[in-house]
Amino acid sequence: MYLASIFPVLGDSVIVTGEISEYGASGASDSEKMTEFAFPDDVFILTSNNPIPEPISINTGDLANEDYEAVLVKVSNLTVTYATFNFDDYGAWRVNDGTGECIIHNTEEGFEYPAEVAEQIVAITGICNYNYGEWKIDLRMEDDVEAGADTNGPIITSVEALN
Repeated sequence: MYLASIFPVLGDSVIVTGEISEYGASGASDSEKMTEFAFPDDVFILTSNNPIPEPISINTGDLANEDYEAVLVKVSNLTVTYATFNFDDYGAWRVNDGTGECIIHNTEEGFEYPAEVAEQIVAITGICNYNYGEWKIDLRMEDDVEAGADTNGPIITSVEALN
């Protein structure tokens, strides 16, 4: 919501009236566009400090689905498959639970997790988002990444006798 007179915060129960539109590059198909509520007519905050709904558990291979757009989702039992963090990555890295890769998006306004390739992660929770032609899970806060305990021992690469 770009031009609302009231900006809800996490835990607010709201009613928003206005027109929903699909936003994206000119010439893009509807499936390549992002659904948005850009200019609401009215925003009413009904109650505040409400508990956040539980996320919907999905497989990483099922993320690319418009049914989950803007929904709080959770993926579990993950292995980091890509975490190069080049300029072109825009904070994106990839995980897989065995059903296919999905993109995790570090967000400047949310949370940035320093993932490492082959790292095991218990679960990731975030908002399913579609932009720039890709489905991804946007991280919101530190609690969105439940990293696993480091169970790998050190790797000995060489031994040198001192005496």
